[in-house]
Amino acid sequence: MTPVFLQRSSCPEGRIDPEAVSNGISRRRSYEIADAAAAVFEQMNHLFRDSNFLGKGENAGLFRSPLETAMRSAFGVENHNDFLGMRFDASANARARGDLLTIDRRELTSNLQRRGKQVRDFLAGSDSQGGFVQGLLVAARQALQSVNGTLGLSGTFLDTYA
Repeated sequence: MTPVFLQRSSCPEGRIDPEAVSNGISRRRSYEIADAAAAVFEQMNHLFRDSNFLGKGENAGLFRSPLETAMRSAFGVENHNDFLGMRFDASANARARGDLLTIDRRELTSNLQRRGKQVRDFLAGSDSQGGFVQGLLVAARQALQSVNGTLGLSGTFLDTYA
């Protein structure tokens, strides 16, 4: 008979998930991170929603291309990829709906609490490799340089304060 604690915690009797050991972060902090990620994803979706631009995004490739490359690099080259509660969907339908990047908030916060190191490695990178956030930062700089070059502007300012 499975003890009540194991039933309620969804742990199989006699076995504990080896990843579910003190690699996570607090519930409060996981909610803050999920809020920040949702805000960034909302802004990214805005940039990829054709209806937000004159000409339905006809000239948006200048800034979208480096950003999408960073997303594909982080999530993989497939059009639909889920990772620890974050989803990248590069399909035409997702672009039309404006949900290129989405979050399953419950799954993300759960993974932050139980598998914080995996989520951190994805977002911040591990060892000498940069993660998703650094990839987006580099892509944002490239996107601004492309747009500025087309407009004949020489300077770019990107505030990276977090």
